[in-house]
Amino acid sequence: VGSLTGQSSPVYSVAFSPDGLLLASASGDGSIKLWHGETLEKEGVFGGHKDSVSAVTFSPDGSILASACHDGTVKIWDPAQRRQQRAHGKTVAKHDGGAHSLAFSPDSSLLASGGGDGTISLWMVKEMDDRGQLKASTSRVLSLTFSPDGVVLASGSSDGTVRVWSHRAMKELGTLTGHRGSVNSVAFASNSAALVSGDSHGEVMVWEPKTLEGMREESGHSGSIFFAGFSPDNEMLYTLSEDGTVKMWDPELLPMREMATLNLSVKRRGEGSVGVLCAALSHNDSYLAAGTKDGKVRIFNLNTMGEKTVLWGHSKDNVDCTCYANGAYAENSSCPVKGHRGQVDSVIFSADGLALISASSDGSVKVWNLNSVLGLEAGAAEDKKLRMTVTMSKFDRSRPVVVFSRDGQQLSCASLETVRVWDWPSMKEREMVRARDGSYLDPRSDTR
Repeated sequence: VGSLTGQSSPVYSVAFSPDGLLLASASGDGSIKLWHGETLEKEGVFGGHKDSVSAVTFSPDGSILASACHDGTVKIWDPAQRRQQRAHGKTVAKHDGGAHSLAFSPDSSLLASGGGDGTISLWMVKEMDDRGQLKASTSRVLSLTFSPDGVVLASGSSDGTVRVWSHRAMKELGTLTGHRGSVNSVAFASNSAALVSGDSHGEVMVWEPKTLEGMREESGHSGSIFFAGFSPDNEMLYTLSEDGTVKMWDPELLPMREMATLNLSVKRRGEGSVGVLCAALSHNDSYLAAGTKDGKVRIFNLNTMGEKTVLWGHSKDNVDCTCYANGAYAENSSCPVKGHRGQVDSVIFSADGLALISASSDGSVKVWNLNSVLGLEAGAAEDKKLRMTVTMSKFDRSRPVVVFSRDGQQLSCASLETVRVWDWPSMKEREMVRARDGSYLDPRSDTR
């Protein structure tokens, strides 16, 4: 649809409301800006934080917006008051050492926040009352998640512990130990029957929340795990690590059994491995896309456990590129396999299964025709793979992240400077982009 202008400081987090009609962006200047999800008109600004806003999230019912700040405060806001000039959020928690994590209960009645002081604060949203604090440890609470059935809360800390809590009884049910590094990720299976945790030392553990039993997998990742989660049917567990591998596990077996490993790193002669910066799983769990530092998007078939294809940028090593001919490299502006020139920072599959979207620090967001890329279309020629390229302004090129709204109707790209949003699947550009230097750019002229 266009760009959301007015961000003069870094954007650290964006969140869509559950219905996709409202978008909130967290800013380094301590403000939260709210935008209409369809028209992209600015609908209001919430101010009150005294430091950078590190995270924003909507409650599952969309009635509350929560924000966490580096100064340790956690505030809740009424999105319906976004047009009021002096709307004030209510401070519901104050953590020493900053607020690092947020989670709403599935019924939207409870908000949990984790801080650098090792505490978890609980706030009863409907009653507007402080539920109290849980003392997790003396270390930072880096991750929080409620079980989908709403019965328990799990937390991961920098001291390597995972704790399971009864938020109703306000007591700890158990401490799960075994991690040697900070627990960066915790997640429940959709049926609440299993809990997974991943740490900075590359170890993944699966726990049975009721019995608190589990076993560490010794042959885990060699780098920090920054994502752990279950497939929608809960039959497979995926972990992604900075070591460049994705591992698939059978979470039903204890000790946990590794089913397969995908090595996403590319080894170059004399240069070592090219690291993986991001990954995404298709909605049918059949394909995994990974973005690398050398500008490639690599797609893997999870059924055959093999690499399906590589979407390359302009490279003297890419002999399939029409810019490489007769033993010499010369850029061809009409090259049909024109990929990214810089590192690929973010990838995501569309929910409709039609496209793969990739964003790069080279300043481009690319929309790939998934059926052509996977060879599922009859006569899927190279010139049918790349459906569209959106060239970002010079202020949009700092580690961009692409994400869809929950209803799949909008695609947004957030960088440290701006937030841009498009209608899906039209990708129609409607807005002018105002750069920080005051100049005006027409993004429509950069779309091809």
